[in-house]
Amino acid sequence: MAVKIRFKRMGRKKSPFYRIVAIDSSKKRSGKEIERLGWFNPVTSNHDCNIKEDLVIKWLKDGAILSDSVNSLFKRTGLNYKWHLITQGKSENEIDKLLQDWLKNEEARNQKKKDKKLSKKSKAKSAEEIEINDDVAPARIRKTFP
Repeated sequence: MAVKIRFKRMGRKKSPFYRIVAIDSSKKRSGKEIERLGWFNPVTSNHDCNIKEDLVIKWLKDGAILSDSVNSLFKRTGLNYKWHLITQGKSENEIDKLLQDWLKNEEARNQKKKDKKLSKKSKAKSAEEIEINDDVAPARIRKTFP
């Protein structure tokens, strides 16, 4: 029996909400899970999630396999990095320090992304204004013939 950590879809039509669960890989997507490990809400603007890290680490130590979508979520939250440090044999103090550094770098990277996006928007807006001004042509003079 291979155990996977994956999403279990909940919520209404066109309004998804996911539970992060440990489940037998042969079960269907919304089948009976072994254990609930958290939840993820992709509808909100900041993609809220709540993960029970100690349970996830326990399952990873026991050999659970991450699905692609859960793996990307764990990358965003830093849980993959924490698991990497644990497998390297780092102490708790070292892991805490390295995770704090990672969080600072992640915040700086996200801020850089936002700034880049805003500068692109302002450049596009100024280019749009220039195009509008160029489109306005002087009125043509009509010649009248007798």
